[in-house]
Amino acid sequence: MLHNIKITILCDNIVEKSSLLAEHGFSVLIETEKIKILFDTGQGLCLRHNAKVLNVNLTSIDKVVVSHAHYDHTGGIKEILKKNPKIPIHAHPDIFNPKYKKSPNGKMNYIGIPKFLLKSKSSFNFVLNEGPFHLTKDILLTGKIPRETAFERTNEDFYIKTDKGYIEDDLTDDQALVINTNSGLVLILGCAHSGLINTLNYAVKLTGKNNFHLVLGGTHLKNANTQRIKKTAALLSSFQIEKIVLSHCTGIQAFINLHHVLGDKVSIGKVGESFTVPTNRP
Repeated sequence: MLHNIKITILCDNIVEKSSLLAEHGFSVLIETEKIKILFDTGQGLCLRHNAKVLNVNLTSIDKVVVSHAHYDHTGGIKEILKKNPKIPIHAHPDIFNPKYKKSPNGKMNYIGIPKFLLKSKSSFNFVLNEGPFHLTKDILLTGKIPRETAFERTNEDFYIKTDKGYIEDDLTDDQALVINTNSGLVLILGCAHSGLINTLNYAVKLTGKNNFHLVLGGTHLKNANTQRIKKTAALLSSFQIEKIVLSHCTGIQAFINLHHVLGDKVSIGKVGESFTVPTNRP
């Protein structure tokens, strides 16, 4: 079981520290005694700059994990491949689906992984998992997350381009990362397109544990209605969670509502913040 772990937000929507940059994107560096994992890569606008300011050597990263295919989580892959062309990139196989979002005027806008990866994916060391996959003994990718919570099922303007036209994208490539530590589970989310509660439930099912030291990442509640946010807050109270850091696509209204219910255990993620899991617990 892991004892020493540090998590640093490299890319996110909010920044308060000088010299760092923010973007609509998400990237987190996970450092343990034996491995460094980059979870998502942001849009690619800020990764290299923020890494330099934070004294993060991108060439020292051992693995990249992609939570899902959207550009704001995969755009920085190009920068990483410049540093290490052979680095393993872990993702669900559906990240290679050409992903689009429909704008209010009906135009389809490409929002998937960098297009050069669609053309030459066989040239890179992708490690694809549909189901749960252990990066190490104590670090687990969830794979596809079961969607069992009815109120988290939403219809959005996400599509996949096929030979027969555009079809709705149910984002089967969405996955999270679970770390088993002696202080409790650490759950890292990209956007939680599968639903925050669904993701938490699946982490519990996979590990047999219900105590979370930290839940960090995007929760895709920015455009959620008040009813969904209230139901989410109520169900979050049923989990043993010490700290929740809401990032990226959560939205201010959702943060206010969740903070009202859960209090100071909830905070807003910011670029440059680091979180260290305590090591002095049995």
